[in-house]
Amino acid sequence: MRTKPGLQAVLLPDQATAVTVVEPLLFRIYGKDNIVRQRPYEAYLIDGFWYVSGTLPNGCDGGVFEIILNAKDSQVLQVTHGK
Repeated sequence: MRTKPGLQAVLLPDQATAVTVVEPLLFRIYGKDNIVRQRPYEAYLIDGFWYVSGTLPNGCDGGVFEIILNAKDSQVLQVTHGK
């Protein structure tokens, strides 16, 4: 794949791609049922890194997953889950 001079190829160019990459990882770590209950996800691209987290329904107590990935190479930098 060729890119214009000065532009770098990005493996995770958008929210949908980032979520597609993180879901299988999170399913394996925390269980599919647990992660699916945290939909809809929030995903933000900040300074070249995707920050993706789960959400809880209003009035629910508990924690959600948080995962940070490098948008350029999809490297996972951090995975956590609150309680």
